[in-house]
Amino acid sequence: SSSFGASRSFTGLAGDGQGTTYEVILCTRRDVTRYLFTFFILCVMVLAGALSFFCTMSVDVLTGRLSINVTVLLSMVAFTTQRPAAIECLPYNTVYDSYVQFCTCMTALTSFANLATFLRCFEVIDGCDECIRMEEPMCHRYGWCGALVIDCRFVEAILGIMLMYNVRVFGTTYRNRQRELMHYRTVCGDASWSLFHNLPVAQHSPG
Repeated sequence: SSSFGASRSFTGLAGDGQGTTYEVILCTRRDVTRYLFTFFILCVMVLAGALSFFCTMSVDVLTGRLSINVTVLLSMVAFTTQRPAAIECLPYNTVYDSYVQFCTCMTALTSFANLATFLRCFEVIDGCDECIRMEEPMCHRYGWCGALVIDCRFVEAILGIMLMYNVRVFGTTYRNRQRELMHYRTVCGDASWSLFHNLPVAQHSPG
């Protein structure tokens, strides 16, 4: 059984007929749907950081945008320092760890994108404390997202990277799970597989 979520378990015991050698096969099936909400929250936090792209251009534009990014980034750091109890002592990165690290990097990337917007579009000259470079079409025209064209490009990049990473992570996880189950089915046979597959899911409290 597992202390980290709902699980299904089956133990197979095989001997050599002489009573001297035994092989014990323990298989645990974890219900991962309860952790999808955690991944969803992380995605929402990245998108919350991306809302900084919609701040209007003003003399305090960089301060306002980076304050949003720093707030989200600090929240991400809290996720990286608090692993679930079931994987707290593991010496390697799990899918959860990799996902948190990815979302943290995306938030940091959003901060650099805001800095790039400021350096390219904003200038302070004599007689003007908050001037947008009018010779830059991406800095004074509004795009499909309602922000400046350059910010809309960054929004497209963030959304595209997030979508591709999620497809890759969940696709890889599904393939690995199917591979492990097929290996178990090969080792234990169809009868054992059917018994395991029909086991009721036992609920365990985390920790």
